[in-house]
Amino acid sequence: MRCRYLYHGNLDEIHPFRVKSGHTPPLTCNTLENYLFNTKHELSSMQIRKFRNNLSLSQRSGISSLLNDESLIIKKADKSNNVVILDKVNYLLEGDRQLNTQHYTKLENFDLKALRCNINTYVKGMYTKGVIDYSTFNYLNNGNQIDYGPGYMHILPKIHRLR
Repeated sequence: MRCRYLYHGNLDEIHPFRVKSGHTPPLTCNTLENYLFNTKHELSSMQIRKFRNNLSLSQRSGISSLLNDESLIIKKADKSNNVVILDKVNYLLEGDRQLNTQHYTKLENFDLKALRCNINTYVKGMYTKGVIDYSTFNYLNNGNQIDYGPGYMHILPKIHRLR
């Protein structure tokens, strides 16, 4: 709310690739500050309702046993809020089937530092040639310094309605 109050009417376009500044807006007018303080105070003094279970004890223990079963994988379905329970062996076989195609290549070793160095060199070259501006250069160069690791593969199970 402070930002909206302070920068209302400011039509400066925000660069899509920018490093977060960590800017905290200064205190504004007393009316807005009082409103924010009173709202925080009112929310913190509200009583939180006690959790009420909507499952029976046997249903809850059944779910717990499914969650603790190492031979099962429980995933969200691809398009709905449904939950799918899969056999772990079939899940891993499906992952292998999808990865063993012409679209993927198995890497024996992977040098992440060399890749990061190549990306930084390429980005610096783009900036030197004027292909990207300083904000984009700074975003790509600084965002690349976090220690990322290799990605993880997740298979989204497809479900079909029975007619």
